[in-house]
Amino acid sequence: MLFSAFFFSENSCTFFFCSWICAKLFF
Repeated sequence: MLFSAFFFSENSCTFFFCSWICAKLFF
């Protein structure tokens, strides 16, 4: 899933990854 998003679009991956990191840190 993560890899798919990465290969699909760099911008989308960056936004998604940032959100995932923030979620991991706060939750």
